[in-house]
Amino acid sequence: MPRMNTIIKYNLESYVLDLVRQGLSSREIASKIKVDHNREISHNAVHRFTKEIREERAEVSKAVVQEHIQKTVPTDLQDLDDVLSVFKDSLPKKGDEIKPKHLQFYYAWIKGFELKLKYSGAGESNNDPNDMVTRDELDELLDEEDDDDE
Repeated sequence: MPRMNTIIKYNLESYVLDLVRQGLSSREIASKIKVDHNREISHNAVHRFTKEIREERAEVSKAVVQEHIQKTVPTDLQDLDDVLSVFKDSLPKKGDEIKPKHLQFYYAWIKGFELKLKYSGAGESNNDPNDMVTRDELDELLDEEDDDDE
């Protein structure tokens, strides 16, 4: 059975969290507890307590973000489809020069989609430029689209 943290045992949670918000270190907090409350609490106990609180809050935050993403993903995917449709129409044709605005839009879209996947838990962000579509691949995609239109 895990032992109870001494900060909880002495009902000092709010006091310690207030000191953490003020930017005090674990050692400084342990010293202040001794002076203000006449309790011997090690800096390790303070560290364990603050670490557990941070982990709990991170889990809660993660759950809130994932819940929000689950609610918004269908709409976001439809919006992405709409944006891609507009983007596809604005792509240069084979042999045309690719302008910086095309690449900026493309990379921004990819980054947004990667972030959405990362925080939804559906995928991991991969910023490897080698995974991006090259000019030749883009030309191939455009050729395929042209063939489909015929």
